[in-house]
Amino acid sequence: GNKSTFTAHIDTVAPTGQIYANNQPVQSGTITNKSVFFSWDGDITATVNGMPYTKNSVLSEDSVYHFILTDLANNSTEYVITIDTVAPTYNADKLNGSQQLISKWYVATIGDKQYSFATYAEALAFACNSEFNQSVIVLVLNDVSDFKQHHLVANGDEIREGEYWLYKSKANPDSLLYYFNRKGLDEVVAHYAKENVSAVNYFSLDDENVYGEVSGSMSDNLFTAPNGTKAPLLNGFVFDKADGSELFAQLVSGNGENVKIEYGIAFDKQITIGGLYKFIERDEAGNETVFYGFMDVLAPELKADVTVIGEEMPTEILITKDGLSGIAAYYYKRFAVKEIVDADAWAVLVIENNGKVYHYTHGDELPCLEVGGEYTVSLYDRLGNGYSFTVYIIGNPALIDFENNDDDTAFDITITLEQKFDTVVSLEIKRNGETLNGVTTDKFQYLFDRTGVYTVILRDNFGRV
Repeated sequence: GNKSTFTAHIDTVAPTGQIYANNQPVQSGTITNKSVFFSWDGDITATVNGMPYTKNSVLSEDSVYHFILTDLANNSTEYVITIDTVAPTYNADKLNGSQQLISKWYVATIGDKQYSFATYAEALAFACNSEFNQSVIVLVLNDVSDFKQHHLVANGDEIREGEYWLYKSKANPDSLLYYFNRKGLDEVVAHYAKENVSAVNYFSLDDENVYGEVSGSMSDNLFTAPNGTKAPLLNGFVFDKADGSELFAQLVSGNGENVKIEYGIAFDKQITIGGLYKFIERDEAGNETVFYGFMDVLAPELKADVTVIGEEMPTEILITKDGLSGIAAYYYKRFAVKEIVDADAWAVLVIENNGKVYHYTHGDELPCLEVGGEYTVSLYDRLGNGYSFTVYIIGNPALIDFENNDDDTAFDITITLEQKFDTVVSLEIKRNGETLNGVTTDKFQYLFDRTGVYTVILRDNFGRV
């Protein structure tokens, strides 16, 4: 009557647990910037990233955590959570590091390659270094008595032991001399190197802008908002979906509305209103980065002190693109440019007169127009926002010339206008106080042979009599 009983348990149900982030339950696959822990019920063991895990232990280091629950029947379940506390900075760094070449530069040509620099001194130093490396022979003298070429020593330098150099004569590039003074050598190297450095170049909207390989000093991507904040340029900039998941833009001077920006599409294809923008970029963990950018859609403005005919004191005017509507030209006795007003510090002012062209930009002394003539003034920034207008500087009044004939029996009156835009509004010639007939504003030469006192009264289009 002996009896034995055997029991077997078949368990195919995977164990379950719960991930908590910031003490709140979350699903597997969550990305968070808060600390996490894992919990479960029953006789179950757990590992995290292959290491034993104690129930409810808090984890706070940035990482991807793989939890594996295993029950007594060897059923297992995997849970994953990511802790990420690093804010998304890819686009902020990309925008701040974007390159905008300045509008004034110098080019050093070395062989068949060109290199651009912000200043003449930089370009010359680069050319000098290249000339030294290519053409200067470096020598070392161990004993003064070993040197026998005294007649070939440049500038009467004192012969000494140590490093000295063999290089071209300043007077004749086909002759080589020995230099024992480095300063004197550098002066001669610069004499030849400057032949490889260009005159100043200015950014042009119409002509080809030759930069070659640009130096670090050639970039300035900061534009100045009306409130004085400097921010990198947004025109044409494309935000990438790298470490962020959503991006919003807010016009600083606007109503506070956040506009969602699409990744992979140029900013100015999505936004048309220019100005300073605040950006908020978030990643899936909720980390947030705030940065700023500027979109420039306005042409520069020009401040000038102008003097009107008949007035002694100048008046300040502000010329804008919109303000030019209906204005064909400006007529002044003097036109002194005070300031180029634009978000782009490197906006360019171009003045053309009598076939000559003059450029001005950041760091240049601005011009004062006071010689009579017609001046075409153009103003534009590096994005091509710009316009042109004409300034007429009023020169001398009309010249009235009296010239006797050889025997003093008659004389000519000749009227000469200095500028083509001068006009005679009224002309009157009197003899002995009586107005003569046949005098008109379109005739500028008269012959008189009658005795008398002649008076010529002329009034031009600027009110000068």
